[in-house]
Amino acid sequence: MLRLLLSLLFICVSVGFAKAENWPRFRGANGSGSSQSVRFPEQLTSENIKWSRELPGTGYGSPTIWDGQLFLHAANDDGKQHQLMAFDAATGEPNWSVEFASAEYKKHKFNSFATSTPAVDDKAIYSAWCAGGKLNLAAVSHAGQKLWHRDDVGEIIGGHGFGTSPIVYEQLIIIARDNEKQGDSSLMAFDRETGETAWEVARPGGRLNFATPCVYENPTTGRDEIIFVNWPIGVTSIDPQTGKQLWEQAVFQQEKGERAVASPITANGTLYVNCAFTQGPKHLVAMKANDAVPEVLWRVDNNSVPHIPSLIEHEGLLFAWNDSGICTCYQSADGEKLWQKRIGGTYFGSPICVDGKLIAVNLDGDLVSIAASGEFQKLTELKLEDACRSTPATDGKFLFIRTASKLFCLGE
Repeated sequence: MLRLLLSLLFICVSVGFAKAENWPRFRGANGSGSSQSVRFPEQLTSENIKWSRELPGTGYGSPTIWDGQLFLHAANDDGKQHQLMAFDAATGEPNWSVEFASAEYKKHKFNSFATSTPAVDDKAIYSAWCAGGKLNLAAVSHAGQKLWHRDDVGEIIGGHGFGTSPIVYEQLIIIARDNEKQGDSSLMAFDRETGETAWEVARPGGRLNFATPCVYENPTTGRDEIIFVNWPIGVTSIDPQTGKQLWEQAVFQQEKGERAVASPITANGTLYVNCAFTQGPKHLVAMKANDAVPEVLWRVDNNSVPHIPSLIEHEGLLFAWNDSGICTCYQSADGEKLWQKRIGGTYFGSPICVDGKLIAVNLDGDLVSIAASGEFQKLTELKLEDACRSTPATDGKFLFIRTASKLFCLGE
C-alpha cells in the first residue's frame, strides 16, 4: 500500500511540475498546432483567466514561447514603428521591448502592420515585418539585444499587406516572399547568426502569400523538405540545405484567383494543404511525396474548406474549421467525412489542439472548445470581451490568447 501511495504521489508531483513546452513558431512545433499537454480543463470560465495584460499598438500575430518567455509583435496604428515584446509567461509581466523604425504600406482593412508571428530558438527571436513595402528581418537575443537587422532582402507588393511568418530550420531562417503579378517573388533562407543570405529561389509573382512553410520528412527518401504553398504555383518542395527545388505540383484550380493564407501541415508522412478565396473555389488536398512526383491521396473542393484558418490533425482525424464557424472532421487517411457542424462565429485565427481539445477564438473574442474526436462534442465557450484575429498558443500548461488590446493567460 505504501508503495502504491508513493507511486501515486510521484505521478501527481510529476504532472504538477511538468516542464513547460516551447512553442517556437506560428502554431507551435512545425506548425502542427498540437501540444503534448498533460492536462487542460474541459470547461473554462472567467476563473480560469490567470492573468491579462494590456498591449500597446495593434497586431494580429500570435505569441511564441521559449523557456518561460513569451514573444509578440505589435505596431503603431500609423505603421511607423515595429515592436518585439517579451513577457514572463507565468505572470504576464513585461521583460523587455525592442523597437524598429518602420513605414506605412498598403494593406487590407482586416490586416495589421504586425500580423507576422516571430520564430524562436535557443539562440534568438527572429522577427519579420514589412516597412514601406520592403521586407525586414531581424534577430534579437533572449535578453532583448539586437543582433542583426536587414531591410534589403526584397519588396512586398500587394494590396492586402504582409502576414507570413519565418521558421527556424537548423542554422537557417526561412521565409516566403510571394508577391502579386507585378512583383518578383522568391523563397529565402538566411544564416540565423549573421543574417546573411544562404540561398534564394526566384519564382514568378502571382498572388500575395500569407502561408508559413513547414518541414516535411519525405517517407520515401527520409530527407527533410521545406514545403511552401501558393495559389498559382501549388505546393513546392525545397531542399533546406541548398535551396534546390525537389518537386512542385499545381494542386489548386486556376479558374479564379485564390490566395494561400492557411499554412501547410504534415502528419504521418502525409501533407495537408488548403487554399481558397472569399467567394471563389476552396480546396483541401492530402498528398504524399515520393522520390519524384507526389501522389494526391484525396481532396475536397467545396465551400466547407477554410480560406484563412489552417487545418489540424489529431490521432488519425483531420479537422477543417472554416472562416464561417463550420467544422468538418475527416479520416486523415482517406478523407471520409465523419461529421460537420456549424459552431458559429467568424474566424480569422486557426484552431490548436491541447489535451485532445480543439480550441479557437472567433472575431468577437469568444473562445470555443470542442472534442478532437470522431463524434462532435462542444465542450465550452468563454467570452473574452475583446475582438480577436489571432491564433492561440500554449506552453503545454497554459493557453495564451492575443486579442485586439490584451494578452490573456488561461489554465487550471
